[in-house]
Amino acid sequence: MGCARPREVFPKALQAARQALKLDPSLPDAYCSLAAATAFYERKWEEGTAYARTATELEPSYSFCQHVYGSCLLARGEMDEARECFERAVDLDPLSVRAHRLLGWMLHLARRPARAEQWLQAALVLDHERSETQYMLAQVYMSQRRFTAALEQAEQCQTDPPDPLSLSVLGACLAHLNRREEALKIVATLERMAEAGYVESHAIAQVHIALGNIDQAIESVARSLDEREPLSAFVKLDPQFDPLREDPRFGELGSRLGLCSSAGATSERKTVSSLVEFNASVSGF
Repeated sequence: MGCARPREVFPKALQAARQALKLDPSLPDAYCSLAAATAFYERKWEEGTAYARTATELEPSYSFCQHVYGSCLLARGEMDEARECFERAVDLDPLSVRAHRLLGWMLHLARRPARAEQWLQAALVLDHERSETQYMLAQVYMSQRRFTAALEQAEQCQTDPPDPLSLSVLGACLAHLNRREEALKIVATLERMAEAGYVESHAIAQVHIALGNIDQAIESVARSLDEREPLSAFVKLDPQFDPLREDPRFGELGSRLGLCSSAGATSERKTVSSLVEFNASVSGF
């Protein structure tokens, strides 16, 4: 689940997508990549959503276009429209792990945990590499205060070498179960990893929130937004940030998103397709 630094990768995605569209303006992959980078990196939501809509019009049967379009709509708080996109993606590709997983994640952000759990459990049945789904399922259980069940999923999604997001959900579960010293050790591990390379500030924020370290959590959210981490686009929706919502500093940070408040062509196509897959993995697409 780990990812590269957004400020290093998204500009390359923008350049590759634009070059691909110069060669062939009818490439849905290129529009998907351009949509993801424009919306989630440049924070140009109207423009990015329009690119994603164009991708779905060019290739109505391509489920991944629905993922990108739905993610843009979801970040904007357009829940019904986003749900329709993710449901359409499942209909188009009923054996897709990603399609099931992202519909579950959308329902989690929409505060429908029981339905979210159903889709994530379905993704587990299809999934041979289960860590990302287990990470999401742990989040769903924490939102329901089912911390023992969340811990079970968090333990199962650990990887070698360690992944920051997987570690963070484990640390959050431990903190909620009053295993504070173990959670603090995970914070220390994440900070050491950040000294050696890029670690999502979103991950560090998650553990601090569970520990009740509001100041440190606010600082980590600020870094996440400044870095243009794709997951930061959902801070206004994600239940894990609820403990921060009464803090005026958090409201000020959310305004940085620019969102309204709300509960040869073949070679270029291959280049953009790989960047789309990257954008998908780091954005929860």
